[in-house]
Amino acid sequence: MRALAGGVLRVSADGRSAEQRRFSAHCRAYAERCGGTVPADARTLLRECWRVMLDLDRLNGDLDAAVARRRRRDERRIRRQLTIMRSQLFAFERRLDELAQQRTQGWAVPRG
Repeated sequence: MRALAGGVLRVSADGRSAEQRRFSAHCRAYAERCGGTVPADARTLLRECWRVMLDLDRLNGDLDAAVARRRRRDERRIRRQLTIMRSQLFAFERRLDELAQQRTQGWAVPRG
């Protein structure tokens, strides 16, 4: 399997899937903050962040179905899971921002 340009990771074997295109866009946005490529130490974290995002999308659909069917127990369970996953996503994104900031600050040339 060939690597994608700019150090973009693959989440599926078929790079043409809608999921892969969305993930590629997410990686490219992060790569721009890092100076053009995804750093090696951020790749695993970026992939896990993406997995949490996919799970959030899936759970939001499950929540809509539970609300529509008036399944209160399932609704409460899904809301608890969503709260935990949003916290995880926030922590992943905060760590990715820290890594991007460290990388861009490392390239800065001091003036004066």
